[in-house]
Amino acid sequence: MFTNALYKDTYDDSWALVVGINDYRFASPLSFAKQDAEAFARVLKTFGFQDHNVTLLINERATRDEVFSAFMRFTHEPVGNDDRIIVFFAGHGCTRSGRRGEVGFLVPVDGNPNDLKTLIRWEELTGNADLIRAKHLLFLMDACYGGLAVQRHTPPGSARFLKDMLQRYARQVLTAGKADEPVADSGGPRPNHSIFTGHLLNALDGMAADSNGIISANAVMAYVYDHVAKDPHSRQSPHFGFLEGDGDFIFTATGLDHVRKGEREAEDILVHVPASVIPVAELSEKSTLVEKVKDYISEPRYRIRLDDLVVSEIRTASYEIREDQFPLQTSTVTPREIVERLRKL
Repeated sequence: MFTNALYKDTYDDSWALVVGINDYRFASPLSFAKQDAEAFARVLKTFGFQDHNVTLLINERATRDEVFSAFMRFTHEPVGNDDRIIVFFAGHGCTRSGRRGEVGFLVPVDGNPNDLKTLIRWEELTGNADLIRAKHLLFLMDACYGGLAVQRHTPPGSARFLKDMLQRYARQVLTAGKADEPVADSGGPRPNHSIFTGHLLNALDGMAADSNGIISANAVMAYVYDHVAKDPHSRQSPHFGFLEGDGDFIFTATGLDHVRKGEREAEDILVHVPASVIPVAELSEKSTLVEKVKDYISEPRYRIRLDDLVVSEIRTASYEIREDQFPLQTSTVTPREIVERLRKL
């Protein structure tokens, strides 16, 4: 509905919904979700988010009705086309298997994982995001759940112009992990924070910034993915990508002010898109791969997604049979050796 709008190379306003739940009514308690949310809300101030535009729902305030109502307020004025929105959730997530694959849910403070009507289905948020005018919407979810269908439109290691990233529509998401992965509620790089939020805060404190001081969602997602996946205390693999569009949420872009002034007005800044090393296929998605292919083949409008899926699977297969795993130059190859190689996949 709004993707055909002509966007400016800046933001008019910034909005956020930040949720953190330690003390659940019907689910096991968490130790640091509340602290994660409060710390994230504080960090937003450094990126120009005004207090009156940040809704912070902690513990007993984070009911299903309150969370959903706060999100739906973004569908009304004064949220405009050239605004940016962040939704941060720290708490429990859960996954259920459906006919078409996994279905992910967020658990509000009054949610009961055994009573699905009390939970927030992921598609309730993404579906209603179509009603939000803001050009950039970023979901940051410190929770593990399945059913995420994302694409990674921008090839890792490429570069894009900053103005182009700001003038294109985008819906992006980064989650702490996929279905059935335990979220580490402590043990991260920062005391009293989860592994996911600890690395996220490090990224926003400058670890994900490029040489121009620009921090983009793509850079943050790549940083968090790499560091959480490699963290010795972690048993989770973040999930990230585009839900829709091909712009990029920008946290800070100090160089852009100089581009707009004086002799450099017509210039732009080339931003490097960092690569995240994803060495193996995301196993939780394997069960739905056939269903995805069927869906994409049945609808001509999904031909680009089908191409992306095929390319991704080919790249994964190429990595799995790389030379250090299956060397071509060997004196002899026995059946037992082949079996051992295959077991490593």
